[in-house]
Amino acid sequence: LPIRLISSSIFYWGRYMYRAITFIELLTVLSITVISLYFISPVIFRFSDYIIFQYEIDQIKSFFHQVQTKSRYSQQGYSVTLANQNNQWCLIAIQKENTAQHICDCFHLSSCHIENKHYFIYHNRYPSEIRSNSLYPKHFINISSNAGNSNESCLKLVVNKLFDVVQIDDKGMIYVAQKNKRTQCRLL
Repeated sequence: LPIRLISSSIFYWGRYMYRAITFIELLTVLSITVISLYFISPVIFRFSDYIIFQYEIDQIKSFFHQVQTKSRYSQQGYSVTLANQNNQWCLIAIQKENTAQHICDCFHLSSCHIENKHYFIYHNRYPSEIRSNSLYPKHFINISSNAGNSNESCLKLVVNKLFDVVQIDDKGMIYVAQKNKRTQCRLL
């Protein structure tokens, strides 16, 4: 009887039993958590890449719609240049005088001489790569005041392993080319 009282007084304080977590239990829970995060993290990162990718495509389309709208209402053409440096890129649309193209490096605006001209500029927000056959110092596209566009052009946006081609047709329509559709833009 006395042995029973001594052993019960060690584990019970009053009417409630307090149980401790052992070091082995703690390591087991921690290792299960780390292993599960290891398998779930690629899905999370792929999803964040997809969100960044869609955001940049929407911004590109919005940029061109904005320039086309301004061009139609002001009856002035715009010259668009696309520049790329490492994982940074930018688009600039400068109001044209007469029919002359205005090519500008949007990373160095001070060298562009655009003091009295109306222009739109967009710099990417997230690290991504843009590819085109018409990167700076070449001219990317002209946007005319009546047709919206004077030539067909395309660019490829790449975020890690995701990529898509944004195509601008001769009527001024801006869209993402379908994956299985044949187009000249797939060569980028």
